[in-house]
Amino acid sequence: MDKPAVCRIKVRGVVPESCVDRLGGMEIVSVTSDSTTLEGWLPDQAALSGVLERLYELHLPLLKVICLSPPGKHMKREKKHT
Repeated sequence: MDKPAVCRIKVRGVVPESCVDRLGGMEIVSVTSDSTTLEGWLPDQAALSGVLERLYELHLPLLKVICLSPPGKHMKREKKHT
């Protein structure tokens, strides 16, 4: 990840609300009894690494990490294909 991107991270367990402000701007977008999904804009791989390290410190195992293309670029690509 060498450019800014929207990242979606799913972990096993529940991320405490009190810890969200230490996750580099990630927001909780989904919570179930056994997992939490976070999503947010990260400027680079170092920022992603920092978020993953904080989740590790919270003892929340990773289930999935997806880096999506920036919304503007993704939308433009979709329009070209249709």
